[in-house]
Amino acid sequence: MDVYLHQNDERTGPHSLKHIQGRLDLGELSGSDAVWFEGCSDWVTMQDVPGIMLPGGDHLVDVATVPPFDAYQGDEPYVFVSYAHKDAAVVYEEIMRLHEAGCNLWYDEGIEASNEWPEEIAQAVVGCAVFLVFISSRATASVNCRNEINMALSKRKPFLAIHLEETELPLGLELRMGDLQAVLRYKLPADRYQRKAQDAIDQLLGKKPKKKKTAFLVTQSSEATHEIEPVVKSAQSKVRRKGLVFALLSVVLIACGVGGFQFFGNLAEETPNTATEGEGLPDAAENTSSALAGSGKPDETVVNGPRWDFVYGYKHVNEAQTYLLSKSGMKKYSEWQVPPQTYWGPNANDVKCHLVYKFPLAGIADQVHLKASASCWDFYTNPGGQGRGVARLQVSPDGTNWTTVKDSIGPPLAWGSGWKQNGLVPVGGSNELWVRMTFFVQGSPNASYTVAQTGHSDVKATRNVFEIKVRYASDEQSKESTPGKP
Repeated sequence: MDVYLHQNDERTGPHSLKHIQGRLDLGELSGSDAVWFEGCSDWVTMQDVPGIMLPGGDHLVDVATVPPFDAYQGDEPYVFVSYAHKDAAVVYEEIMRLHEAGCNLWYDEGIEASNEWPEEIAQAVVGCAVFLVFISSRATASVNCRNEINMALSKRKPFLAIHLEETELPLGLELRMGDLQAVLRYKLPADRYQRKAQDAIDQLLGKKPKKKKTAFLVTQSSEATHEIEPVVKSAQSKVRRKGLVFALLSVVLIACGVGGFQFFGNLAEETPNTATEGEGLPDAAENTSSALAGSGKPDETVVNGPRWDFVYGYKHVNEAQTYLLSKSGMKKYSEWQVPPQTYWGPNANDVKCHLVYKFPLAGIADQVHLKASASCWDFYTNPGGQGRGVARLQVSPDGTNWTTVKDSIGPPLAWGSGWKQNGLVPVGGSNELWVRMTFFVQGSPNASYTVAQTGHSDVKATRNVFEIKVRYASDEQSKESTPGKP
């Protein structure tokens, strides 16, 4: 977990918990110093940081009191987390790691043992996709934890127990949990434990094993700049295999006298053009053309009036789900400002990451106005942070043939060069509209922040940070319009 400090009217960070603890032990920091970490709506004091031990007389006092992030609220599968609140300092670090890995987590924010077991917790157990419990002597002594465990088992929920320490289970729990999946944290090295815990949760959630990262080659252009290109041998071999299969089928159909050529002609017309994450989304080096990027001309304005047949936009990335087709390698970030600044950005270095939008239209697009932007930094050249990033904006009428509108990925590659687009883009002639934004970062933390961003705003934003407006061709304007969600 990263922590930001506010001392003597100066903000610094991010700092690791180890760094903060060391400065506390040396007396350089105090429990009243102002800090911020992900999940806080405002600045808090040092004594509110999960996992920090403050000097207290002759001993150290565990003061982990503030949950590191909001419990998940939504319709996607989530993991219910059961734990003893006396273990919060350890558990918060564990669930923060899972949260940053993309797990939806529900956990309560502090219920005294004497309180009645609340209805909302029971509902959260019933609705969860996976039940995760952190076992310790404090947890097995907690009435609430035992209630949660018993309900999860009675509802036959996929179950994982992480043992924080060697703990003798009460006979009742031992009887019910004895043959269930468990990870013994106290017996494993940290890296091995983290892998086992994450793999176990992914397996219980039914997630497929993670694909290997695409290998990238660096090729030199005539101007001695570098472009990152993916290795595509496997894709080419798939194309060859598919071509061979289609050829054999054609021969069989012709031999049988069933009109093979007509069959394949109809198939080509009727097969929908679909794309899923990682497939059907070619790199800019294939089937692309460039327009407007780097021309130095101002963005154009719409011709013949302001009426639009299709309009869609969002002010905050939490609203950006309606037409989002894929977000390969991307995640939402929330920074330390008040209110927090949020945006889309890559979650890994040295991998091309994409946001792809697909807009179905009720008519044939004639004019398309697009508003989007990307912010990039190069801290290799300009000190002040970590990493460097680039970004590209493309549009397509079919998800296959892409036109580049804005580009710092190149060639030439221009680290730290962002862009703003707010005008007409060269795409049309189809009843679909595709928008793809590609990001690439190196040396970026990708935890508290990243160095290539889009959709940057906060909850108080009043203007759209992303917007699409489409005007249909003249012979289609009589059709009923289909506006997007605001």
